[in-house]
Amino acid sequence: MNESMQLVLIYSGFQLLIGLVLAINAVKLRFKTQILLGDDGNTEMLKAMRSHGNWSEYSPAYIISLLLISLVQGPLWLIHTIGIMSFIGRASHAYGLNQEQDPNLFRQAGFILSVFTMLICVIALIYLGYTL
Repeated sequence: MNESMQLVLIYSGFQLLIGLVLAINAVKLRFKTQILLGDDGNTEMLKAMRSHGNWSEYSPAYIISLLLISLVQGPLWLIHTIGIMSFIGRASHAYGLNQEQDPNLFRQAGFILSVFTMLICVIALIYLGYTL
């Protein structure tokens, strides 16, 4: 296995770890509140659901981008950049979304970092597609 694919596996694993933590958080809250479907007007449940939902909306794009960049033998620095930035962005956003004070710095920074990382993915994929 080449180094770039190893990095994809590692960064994908870290991304999935965030999703696992967020899913466990939502399930624990469901048991605590006895809310089995939806949020029932409970703000804490809504935040747990949106944290997991937001992660689910962004993370697949990062993981697929990492895989595609690795498959075309893109630069390792690019894989590291996307892997690290996407992890920090999604973790920060999820943490911030679950805080009482909203908006807050963690949520805002996480969002900005996540969108900027997505922009890097877009530019990298298009560039690598044209230069092959």
